[in-house]
Amino acid sequence: MLHFVHDNKDIKNKFNSYGDGYIEINNKKYFHPITFNINSNIKTWNIENIQNISISQLWESCNIINNNDYPELLIIGTGRKQEYISRNLITPLLNKGIGVEIMSTVTAIYTYTLISDNDKNISIGILPFN
Repeated sequence: MLHFVHDNKDIKNKFNSYGDGYIEINNKKYFHPITFNINSNIKTWNIENIQNISISQLWESCNIINNNDYPELLIIGTGRKQEYISRNLITPLLNKGIGVEIMSTVTAIYTYTLISDNDKNISIGILPFN
């Protein structure tokens, strides 16, 4: 288990720790895939694995509240190891100016933590690892 310390106190959603099978955010443990941005509600992300991800699930993970409020970056945490997503699925997001980074869950947590402390509009979709 690893614990995080955040510098930016204005961020609503902060990782506290992670371990086998869970991710802890705002002192609550999640044992299933979740998605959120720095200030949105944390939602269950209805995805079983990255290999079967759909474009609608990618859009869901962008957490767009208003029609033009696209995140600058979408981080996808794929579990214990990095998995890849078809370029055809991420191209529509790239065409809207949304950067997409796909990485292991641990790397996604670190990346989100570093970038969110800099007041960037980012979203994350993340799978716990077992």
